[in-house]
Amino acid sequence: MVTFHRIDKSTTRLMLQLDIEPHGLRERLADALGFVERRVIDDLRDFKKHVEAQDAPVA
Repeated sequence: MVTFHRIDKSTTRLMLQLDIEPHGLRERLADALGFVERRVIDDLRDFKKHVEAQDAPVA
């Protein structure tokens, strides 16, 4: 689930709740080593950069 919370006129907090069930040894290992969380954090950081690079706010 993704929710957006307006903090002020120019700031929005994005909250992500991701429930996953790794299947197989490879996915369980990747999850246990934190690779899944790291990937999500990196993707959210890239999304933030993309949104902030826009000229006008998105409605």
